[in-house]
Amino acid sequence: MNLYSWLDAERLLASKTQNFTHFPEGIADIRAYSEAIEIDLEGDDQTLAFDFVKTVFGNNWHHDERKIELAYGSQSSIDVEIITDCEEQNPRHPRPLWQDLGYDGATSILPKSPEPFEGKCRLAAFHSFKGGVGRTTSLLTWFKALQVNFHHRESNRGKLKVLLVDADIKAPGLTYLFKDSDKPDVSWIQFLEASHYPAVDESTTIATFAKELDRYTKSEAGFEYCLLPAFSDSEADIEKHSESKSGMAQLINISVRPEHLARTYEQPWRCTDMLQKLGNQLQADLVLIDLRAGLSELSSPLLFDPRVERFVVTTLAEQAIKGTEFILNRLTSLANNRDWRNKFGEKTLDPRVITTFVNEEFKKTDQYKAGLERLTAAYTPDIYTDDANATNGLEINSVLNC
Repeated sequence: MNLYSWLDAERLLASKTQNFTHFPEGIADIRAYSEAIEIDLEGDDQTLAFDFVKTVFGNNWHHDERKIELAYGSQSSIDVEIITDCEEQNPRHPRPLWQDLGYDGATSILPKSPEPFEGKCRLAAFHSFKGGVGRTTSLLTWFKALQVNFHHRESNRGKLKVLLVDADIKAPGLTYLFKDSDKPDVSWIQFLEASHYPAVDESTTIATFAKELDRYTKSEAGFEYCLLPAFSDSEADIEKHSESKSGMAQLINISVRPEHLARTYEQPWRCTDMLQKLGNQLQADLVLIDLRAGLSELSSPLLFDPRVERFVVTTLAEQAIKGTEFILNRLTSLANNRDWRNKFGEKTLDPRVITTFVNEEFKKTDQYKAGLERLTAAYTPDIYTDDANATNGLEINSVLNC
């Protein structure tokens, strides 16, 4: 890997230490700056640090000068400073973020385990590596099938309530499928902000949002649903308070994102916890979440949560399947943890894949078969390797011309 700036050096160090959460024995901490890399040692044996730097940077490391050479030659370098006899640092737990769990080999340590949900409300999230592959359409298809199945039950008693959440705050989709008159005066952006910077106690925050959502809940013969849009500043609201008529003031001024709620080591699952509590307050049976596409921290706190049912949507085009393989490979690390599997079960730990834009002719091609084989091979939890009849836990469904 060529190093063009200190950030490349930091990125390489992060990839070898699970984003600075897992150091070799004897190394207490590593910090990267524009002028130097500082390595804290628990003792005074500096060879531990030098050997590690040599392993990471190879020929870019110049031991005699204590420097890491950048791609521009000897005229550019980063100093390495060793600090001995440092106090042992408190263990750092990874967080449910791509920057902590996304590196190759970053499977040895997982974030602090969440607690099982309380209450009846379940969460299901739809994600995709690429945009434009039918993720939102797949969610809506699943939602509609749920609705049809509910209405066709032979003995239909009671009700079923679903909360739809547009969590794609970069390119909202679900939000635009509802008329302004059918959308509440609260949003996913505001819910994140109120959760991160609470003006009142948690229960009051949740109750306030639930009350507004309930006002816009629709009911069809016992099947109830409502939407938490990505943003809530409608054209009418903007006209009242500003000369601007963009209707997107929240989208262009986002102060709190899901990753902010996940950055504390003590409560890395707060984003999911708050959303599930909102679902319980609404007396919802299910929350369906449309996540941001890609390797985005806008999605990772929910995507990596073992309590959330995950649907990964992709076409079998090369650029889409390549990224989906990467995602499935990283989700394998969650499924490999036997404690998590015993605690949460296969239903949420094992993702489900939806392949879109598939017709009967395409199913006969080698490309279709090879694509399914690649997806299956990308998700290989150790838990299934002892069973010759196991299907590796990955469920793949193809959708006709999504």
